[in-house]
Amino acid sequence: FYNPKKGIQKERAHGDKILFDVTSIEALEEYFFKVLLKDNYIKKDHLEKQEITSNQLNDYYRYQHLFRQEKADTRYIMKNNNFILRYESLRELNKAFKVLLVFRDPLFHANSLHEQHLNFNKQQKDNPFTLDYMNWLGHHEFGQNQKYFKLNHNPQWEIEYDKFSLNYWISIWIGYYSYVLELKEDENLHLIYYEDLLYKPFELKEKLKKDLNMNLPNFDQEKFEQTETIEHDMNLLDTELVDKAKDIYQKLIERKFKL
Repeated sequence: FYNPKKGIQKERAHGDKILFDVTSIEALEEYFFKVLLKDNYIKKDHLEKQEITSNQLNDYYRYQHLFRQEKADTRYIMKNNNFILRYESLRELNKAFKVLLVFRDPLFHANSLHEQHLNFNKQQKDNPFTLDYMNWLGHHEFGQNQKYFKLNHNPQWEIEYDKFSLNYWISIWIGYYSYVLELKEDENLHLIYYEDLLYKPFELKEKLKKDLNMNLPNFDQEKFEQTETIEHDMNLLDTELVDKAKDIYQKLIERKFKL
């Protein structure tokens, strides 16, 4: 019934120069899990890890096949931040799927998260539908209904910092990537070093091409530039928090996907 023609592209709400139009592909995958799990993992201030049953996994496969009916062997590629909440459970049921998990310098990453939080807070105030839409999608990373991922049992999740401070987003980074380090090392879980993505994109692409057994598009340039700056008063940062983040970062680098 709905067969749109390619229209004018515009930048997505994140303001990150990624363009889309009415023909851009979007599986809306998290909404599938919201329905499947009846929102039982979405709490007042956080999102909880989930245990997926074999029957639910089969439903997920059926959902995937809706997008590749014409070619049953088509790869299903998914980008979903909430996948980490069910990764361990799904890995127990399926040893074969591959995950590419990007990590970057914690201060730069926290700065980016902080900027997006400010961005979506403003958008949601200017247009309340933006908040409704993000809630429908299970998109709680930023904004007025931001919720953290409760990934381990450490009481550190009683985060004590204001959400508009960089310390809060460093805490979010620590919680996420300390959990990543706790995951079993697995040949199908690749920790992608952001610096490699920036400065060695061809080497990274060629290695992934072999590992994934997929054709990957060429990049338009040999390397990319780091243009982001951190415009915060470093004296306001919790030094213990920063040291902890840097320690985790070094351990991630040691386990990175080798080129």
